[in-house]
Amino acid sequence: MGLRDKARESATKTAQDQPREKEPELNEPEPTEVIEREPPEGEPAKSGRPPLEPSVTYLVEEERPDLAYTLFKEASSQGMKGMIVSRTYPRNLRKSLDLGDTPILWLTNAMSDEAIGPKDLDRLMLTIRRFLEEGDGKLVLIDSLEYVITNNKFVSVLRLLQTIRDQVAVRKAIGIISLKSSTLEPARLAQVQNELEVYAADKSVVRDEQESSESLVISELRQDELHIEGERLEGERKKLQTQSSKLAAEAQKLAADRHELEKERQEVRQTLLRVRQTRKELENFRIEMTRQEVEMTQRYAASSQKRCKRSILRRQPLK
Repeated sequence: MGLRDKARESATKTAQDQPREKEPELNEPEPTEVIEREPPEGEPAKSGRPPLEPSVTYLVEEERPDLAYTLFKEASSQGMKGMIVSRTYPRNLRKSLDLGDTPILWLTNAMSDEAIGPKDLDRLMLTIRRFLEEGDGKLVLIDSLEYVITNNKFVSVLRLLQTIRDQVAVRKAIGIISLKSSTLEPARLAQVQNELEVYAADKSVVRDEQESSESLVISELRQDELHIEGERLEGERKKLQTQSSKLAAEAQKLAADRHELEKERQEVRQTLLRVRQTRKELENFRIEMTRQEVEMTQRYAASSQKRCKRSILRRQPLK
């Protein structure tokens, strides 16, 4: 009985040990297969985020631009040359995110080589265009769209986004625009969403094209256009008022000058009349003097003749 019991225990152990030895052989390839399949999937598979597509400008709605910078660094790690437009001081931004020599435009009114004024939208667009055209740039990130909106008219910022979107599409680049959506009214947010591709971590692209949003967009655009047109007309009116006031002042000055000239003309006329009167009086005086001289000459001659006759008569002897 003792040998049988030992045999049974040995057989039981053998039967129990055999599956355990086979299980590693069956399960070992599985981890190997998983490890071999992960790299081709790429980074999106690890992070769970969809990849960025070229010729697309994405709108990333977030309270802090964390996701936007994560997307930017992932694209940069794949060899894409990028630039950043930020409210953060460039030196601090490079140090905290290890951005190297990535060109950064600092949105500020302070004086700096890398600074650009938040209201200088033309220069901002020109810099981005040159980066995409001349610098072989393929990636643009703007992390402070709400700051740009607060310093400009909304319709001007919307046109800037449209131009950036078109430039990115033509150059087959990628645009990333981070926005704190809570700072915008729903109607304006819908306008921005309508111009860009809304990026979500669990979906490739989310587009909201409801008719109500479109009507709000159109209404807001019309209001902005009317506001701009009203400001333009008000400026023209003020300009015309200024010109009218200037012309009125010049007309008043001309009238005063004309009055002075007329006064001087009257004085000259009076002077000429007095001169003519004086000349006439002098002429009459000269005539009178000449007449008196003739009369005196005639009287003197007559008186001389009488004296001569008297003298002759006195000299004759009496008969």
